[in-house]
Amino acid sequence: MKTVYLCHDQQASPASRQNFLEMAGYDVRLFQGGRDLFLAIAEEAPDLVVLDVLIDGKNGFEVCAEMHRTRHRTFPVILCSHIYRGRAFQDEALNSGASDYLMMPMDLEEFVTRVNDCMDRFRTKAQGLNIDAA
Repeated sequence: MKTVYLCHDQQASPASRQNFLEMAGYDVRLFQGGRDLFLAIAEEAPDLVVLDVLIDGKNGFEVCAEMHRTRHRTFPVILCSHIYRGRAFQDEALNSGASDYLMMPMDLEEFVTRVNDCMDRFRTKAQGLNIDAA
């Protein structure tokens, strides 16, 4: 079973995204801030991180950039936001190392589809670079 770490915004409940990911067969672990997320990643890397922009401590862009600087990152990161909706924020997300940027709210079936697509693209890219992303 693939594991998704969901670091969520304090203002929006993660329950619906968590439920849809679990129904799609993912094991989902919830985090409220980057500090706890990094501690969990140090113990066991997930298959994917879904990271809201507004989280406790550093914002999602900063946390993503910090993860991106880690040379041995073996998982994609999807940044999400309910309020940062402009093209500039999408560009900032991609520049910080995110694999995708999702503007919420989003249809939950589409959300799961985007998660699946992101993992597939990351795995294909990693295999082309001979990185273990299984």
